[in-house]
Amino acid sequence: MTMQARYQTISEIKSTNSMQIGADVDAVDAADALLKAHKTGAPVVNDQGACVGFINETMLLDAILDGKSLIGLSARDVMGRPHTVNENVTIEAAIRLMDERHLQQLPVVRDGKLVTTVTRHDLLRALLDLGLGVEQ
Repeated sequence: MTMQARYQTISEIKSTNSMQIGADVDAVDAADALLKAHKTGAPVVNDQGACVGFINETMLLDAILDGKSLIGLSARDVMGRPHTVNENVTIEAAIRLMDERHLQQLPVVRDGKLVTTVTRHDLLRALLDLGLGVEQ
């Protein structure tokens, strides 16, 4: 990285996405929650708060195109494998992982539990040293 950013690790930045979906939530309710929040995806958590998967619009659309009804399916039935990072991972490592895996969002965990989700938007804002005010 050529610029020297003020923030070095994920734990130092403010994320803009705290959304999470319960593993047993109906898939149609998960889709509704994503649409209402204007989010493309969210981590799926179990009753203990551990990130057990990730659900996004593409997964929901694929289920529908495969002839499945989202009514009667749970988020667990539709979710994919989560790619998570520890909150102490460097911003550079998070960016590289997101690039390699073609991820728009990256769940952040502490002691096995979901803390937040960072987006490419959050990481770009951190590298440019822009506060949350840039969104206003």
